[in-house]
Amino acid sequence: MELQNIGASNKGDAFYRYKMPKMITRIESRGNGIKTKIVNMVDIAKALARPASYITKYFSCVVGTRHTFDEKTGDSLVYGAHDTVKLAGLLENFIKKYVQCYGCGNPETEIVVSVISKADKKVSLKCAACGHVSEVVDKKNDQFIKFISKGSPEPKKGGKDNKAMRRAEKERMSEGVSNGHGANKATLYDQLVKKIKAKAATPAQVKAILSSSPLPPQDAMNALLDALFHGAGKGFAKEVLKRKDYLAAAVSDDTDAQVLLLHAIEAFCGGGSGAEAVKEVPVVLKVLYDGDVLEEEAIDKWYKEAVAVGRTSPALEKATPFVEWLKRADSEEEEE
Repeated sequence: MELQNIGASNKGDAFYRYKMPKMITRIESRGNGIKTKIVNMVDIAKALARPASYITKYFSCVVGTRHTFDEKTGDSLVYGAHDTVKLAGLLENFIKKYVQCYGCGNPETEIVVSVISKADKKVSLKCAACGHVSEVVDKKNDQFIKFISKGSPEPKKGGKDNKAMRRAEKERMSEGVSNGHGANKATLYDQLVKKIKAKAATPAQVKAILSSSPLPPQDAMNALLDALFHGAGKGFAKEVLKRKDYLAAAVSDDTDAQVLLLHAIEAFCGGGSGAEAVKEVPVVLKVLYDGDVLEEEAIDKWYKEAVAVGRTSPALEKATPFVEWLKRADSEEEEE
């Protein structure tokens, strides 16, 4: 069975761990009864962790024709003659819209149907890697959205409880953690922030400036975050992606330095932009992990140290799904 990476954006990545079979199709019958069979639909669906009936229905909705899927035999048929390239393109659209996380791009997501009322249901993707939940909006395929949401459970009662939970979450988000630099260090700290902004045009210059700073390593790392991302609330993850090379230069392959960076992220999310920035912590961690800025060992150490001493923060809470995903991924690799 010939395999390919899930998602066209990962096509050239030889080390990408998420694979699916290449699509195989066959034209059957002729005349008005002509139809296209997706021979290995069940295997494709299994790799994407989606029901084969979903993908078959999606094809049908997009091309505007009938379809059938036999649960017993696994036969997936779309009426009409459709070549493999065309259907593979539709499958890629399905993956982008209904499989890959809108936040980090990871395909380990689940479809969640939220029942607002009997007539109003919302379809979302929940990512197992970064915890991001994104609403699926597909105006061109409203029929398919209805197909997914059909038969979902009735809404649960308990509006007061939900309001209380939202209120508690809002309070936790506003608590934050301190920036960690005392009044006696304020002048040096501010000077370092200004110096990074003015003179750190390259990652190498960032490394040189930090290494020459008289501040303790944690304060210097906090200053780096302030200099690079001050004011970045919503959109924090995008800014981190743009400047990850600067962060990589600051930590190199040093686990302890990476832990300092994680503490700095935690502190940054407790600052003025924290309420918005903290929402993007899972995506930030995924970006830095995928970019080899943060290693699993450092993330695990940072998280376990917090748990051991009972320390909590909005950033740690938001990081939990990503940390758990790392553990699961590690266990799966060991089993293989």
